[in-house]
Amino acid sequence: GSNKVGVVGGMDVPVIRSFVSGYMAGVKYVNPEAEVLVSYVGDFGNPAKGKETALAMYDRGADIVYHAAGGTGLGVFEAAKDVDRYAVGVDIDQTVIDPEHIVASSVRKLDQLIFDIIKDYQETGQFEPGAHYHGLKENALEYKVSEAVDIDPAIIENVEELREKIISGELVIPDKVEDVDEFLSQNKQ
Repeated sequence: GSNKVGVVGGMDVPVIRSFVSGYMAGVKYVNPEAEVLVSYVGDFGNPAKGKETALAMYDRGADIVYHAAGGTGLGVFEAAKDVDRYAVGVDIDQTVIDPEHIVASSVRKLDQLIFDIIKDYQETGQFEPGAHYHGLKENALEYKVSEAVDIDPAIIENVEELREKIISGELVIPDKVEDVDEFLSQNKQ
């Protein structure tokens, strides 16, 4: 490939920047030479803007474009299909939309999160109001890979190894873009 990937964010807000920083950290961790193209389109419901932005990234050489852009991300998928490249979905298993071009999805397991909070309340009678942060360790996140794309098993093996390092706390993924370089300098492969 070109050593370039992209990420389209719906809005330039903290929660979306955390998606972007995690993606950037992961890409650069496994390939320090990779370039990550980033664009925030300012909208979660504009597939045309998502497509235009992704096409520009593909034109600049991106092989894969990830989105954290809600409905705007549907345009990213259209762009991937138009130029026969890959995209990565978010929140749910979006590989089913176009298994030939959506190579994977990061999946938030909100059902598991809600179940665990209710179960904890039933067992303890306590509920802690406020923000609750759950990730791989708490089984609140997973990934899905398209069955229609031939992915080298060594890549999946590497992803699983990294997943275990995150769960164990050996790798702490930054949630701020400005912390990615520090993460990379502290965690050279």
